[in-house]
Amino acid sequence: MGDKKHSVLIVDDQKNWRELLGDLLKDEFDITYARNLEDALDAIQLQDPPFHVVITDMRLVDEEAGNEDGLKLIEYLNNRGDETKTIVITGYATVDTAVRAGIELNVSGYLKKGKSDGSDFDFGNFQQTVREAAEEAENARNQDPIDVFVLMGFDPKYDATYSLIGEVSESLGLICNVRIKYLPPVLLWSRSKIVSNGQK
Repeated sequence: MGDKKHSVLIVDDQKNWRELLGDLLKDEFDITYARNLEDALDAIQLQDPPFHVVITDMRLVDEEAGNEDGLKLIEYLNNRGDETKTIVITGYATVDTAVRAGIELNVSGYLKKGKSDGSDFDFGNFQQTVREAAEEAENARNQDPIDVFVLMGFDPKYDATYSLIGEVSESLGLICNVRIKYLPPVLLWSRSKIVSNGQK
């Protein structure tokens, strides 16, 4: 028996796009479909283990100008902390939503649909983006947690240290068990290295 396929949820209110994206991925991945935010949330809650990748249209109700249910879905997934990677597919790409998706929501891809029939869609780039995102999710779930202890003084300037650790660990795809205690001096400990007041 071969390795179990990575799981992918495709969320789009347009049936032709759900089918097109699914046809491109079905030989490599286990595919689940949802047509709106509510269906997607139901699928995510039922999926065990969590999806490796969720691919979502940004506007899940085309009749509603400015609808950003896809971005709301990604925000929900990020808050769950399942290491599910996300990809936005949109026919309404803008600089503002691209920045929000990439910087604030940390998506693995932001891709333009192009023509409604998908005739000018970059199939190869889409498939490669999904493969890389799925592998990243799998690797993140399989690595051992890193224990991080933060001992901090009461000086307000140390408050940023804890936030920085969280940002760095998230950007590197690390799973961290972080505990904080207010004692001087600053001491960061991981299994491999001790740093105290900037000195090794």
